[in-house]
Amino acid sequence: MENKTTLLQYTMTNGLMLGIIMIILSVLLYILGIIPDKLGKIIALSLVNYAVIIVFLVIVMKNYRNKILGGNISFNTAFLVGLLTIVFGGILSGFYGLVFNTVIDPAYMDRVYEGLLNWMYDMYSNMGLSDSQIDDIVSRYQRQWDNYTPVRTFFSGLLSNVVAGTVISLIVSAFIKKNPPPPGLGEQL
Repeated sequence: MENKTTLLQYTMTNGLMLGIIMIILSVLLYILGIIPDKLGKIIALSLVNYAVIIVFLVIVMKNYRNKILGGNISFNTAFLVGLLTIVFGGILSGFYGLVFNTVIDPAYMDRVYEGLLNWMYDMYSNMGLSDSQIDDIVSRYQRQWDNYTPVRTFFSGLLSNVVAGTVISLIVSAFIKKNPPPPGLGEQL
């Protein structure tokens, strides 16, 4: 009996690998003491994360196309492979983030927040805003921070994974799709 890999098995396995890669990246940043506490760092870290995800998805989709489907894959199937892989990876890395922020280092997000506040004060001061204007802006961020919980962050992270996964999968699928030639076309050439 032939052992066939289903789409769900394939995406769960690769999602697990993607989640592990994202966790390793997070652990490395933590060990190196890199905290996303400035806009430049946040952008740079986001770009690195997205680059890893895109490269990983290209590999996963091409492997599914070439090794599982025999060289052809529709746009819809490629999209589904990418989206499910990102969702499963996001669930795993989200659980890691939840454990990290509740058990491993519960004060980590407070350090991130303090760094962001310091950066905001410096940025707005350099823009020439008065202390009262800066305090007004910072108080709005403080109200948002007052609603922070690791569980809420987990669910908002899942939502952002689905949104980002949809966009990334749409783009990558457009390049990976490969439909079979129409019947009889190969015979005419």
